[in-house]
Amino acid sequence: MHFLPALVAAVAMFVIGGVWYSLFAKLEAKVLAPGMGNEGKPPGLALLQSLIVSFITALIFQRLFYFVHAPNGLHGIHAAVLICLATVVASKYSQKLFRQGTWTLFFIDSGYQLVSYAAMGAILGGWKA
Repeated sequence: MHFLPALVAAVAMFVIGGVWYSLFAKLEAKVLAPGMGNEGKPPGLALLQSLIVSFITALIFQRLFYFVHAPNGLHGIHAAVLICLATVVASKYSQKLFRQGTWTLFFIDSGYQLVSYAAMGAILGGWKA
């Protein structure tokens, strides 16, 4: 197994997350109750854990793409987005229903997941050893 494609995909997801949540920070703060948001910058340990989880996710997807023979980046995007819709977005929707979350937070979080998974799929599906 090659670790470089998974590492590149994880870094891409991490960068997308930083840009995504920076773009939506004011909107997110507006819908969160006081004290529920991350006041200021996230702590370094949380950022490191996020990068590690992204790397593990990318390793799993890399293995999955090997088994399903994703021949290019477009197929990688397709597979990653479908998996994201069936698992992550569906889970976030259930959380929204049962925890009375807002649609705004649902779309911000789900949008990030879809975009980052699509990027991961493009990188892993298009990477040729």
